[in-house]
Amino acid sequence: MYWHGLIDHSNVPGRRFNEFAELCRIAPKLSVIETTELVSDVAILYSHDNAAAFRIQPQTEGFSYFEQLRYFHAAFSKYGVNVDIVPPDTDLSKYKAVVAPSMYVYDKNSAENIYRYVIKGGTVIMTARSGVKDPCNNCIMEPLPTVYREMIGAEVSEYDPIGKEEQTIVDFAGNAYKCRQWCDILELGTARAYAEYRDSFYSGKPAVTMNRYCSGVAYYIGTVCHMDFYEKFAGNIMKQTGIPRLKDLPKGVEVTTRTNGLDDYIFFFNNSEQEADITLPKAMFSILDDTEKDKLKLKPFDMEIVRK
Repeated sequence: MYWHGLIDHSNVPGRRFNEFAELCRIAPKLSVIETTELVSDVAILYSHDNAAAFRIQPQTEGFSYFEQLRYFHAAFSKYGVNVDIVPPDTDLSKYKAVVAPSMYVYDKNSAENIYRYVIKGGTVIMTARSGVKDPCNNCIMEPLPTVYREMIGAEVSEYDPIGKEEQTIVDFAGNAYKCRQWCDILELGTARAYAEYRDSFYSGKPAVTMNRYCSGVAYYIGTVCHMDFYEKFAGNIMKQTGIPRLKDLPKGVEVTTRTNGLDDYIFFFNNSEQEADITLPKAMFSILDDTEKDKLKLKPFDMEIVRK
């Protein structure tokens, strides 16, 4: 019988066995994190109903519900932020920012939950194709984003499913980004334009908006951009909401923070095939080799744990 475990068919210990042996030597040092827990400042809402609806009825060429989730997760993770993936009816009160991508199928409890979160001071980011259908698959006969329109402070006057074609948007700071797949053409109510289109017949129209609603803030992204937009956008959201971030993390480095209420333990994972050099914001104590470090050098697929 074939198998590939810690030891190959040669019955001679090799790389996998040696790596496991090293893990066994490290494991006793990790007892300090047994009472810690993950505390996240950011949440991304995932809905099985929305995922199924887009799978049954694709909106335009290349449009992907999961791609939006991945973009936002990668953008916030780039700054070393813990990100939870939670259902739309989860208690959101503990989060400083919540991403609600393409809330396509209206669910009363979920919509009220998002409104309640923003009313009490939360920051929500919504995206195109929100509030389109009711639970019975009927189109909601109101201007999009229908049930979320009051909170968003803008409405969709028209939309352009551009598929794999590309347009350009420019944000309030003059940064230009390419967008594709879908373009909501927005009319402002109480909202302000965060970014505007620069192409086609809707040049100058808002593509991304920001609206202050009660004690909170609601953003609406009416298109799908490349990764550079989401990274910049996530950085701005973190500044506005006071979420701490690590600067200049190398590409492919994943960071997770666990806490016991007194001490924070930061896990650095190098998920890339290149060596990663990381400068820490201050000297921190390494749990793995019992030394204080202000810089980390991680080999490909290496990891480190430091106490903040």
